[in-house]
Amino acid sequence: MKKNADLLGMCFALGPEDAVYLVGRVPVDRVDGEELDRIVGGSLAYTDACFPTAMSLGYEGKYRRRPVSPPAPA
Repeated sequence: MKKNADLLGMCFALGPEDAVYLVGRVPVDRVDGEELDRIVGGSLAYTDACFPTAMSLGYEGKYRRRPVSPPAPA
């Protein structure tokens, strides 16, 4: 949960069934195409950055990170 301090406009939270959610709140008058693009991009980036670590912590011994694939030849 220390990661919450670094997230812009979003935070991780526990739901009623102890699931982890990425939560964001934006005033409706600020929602436009640019803001939606920022929200979707941010949520994807935060999820990609945090999911492997969260799964490793939550399911120690059951979750294995995939090896990083080398870039495809040009």
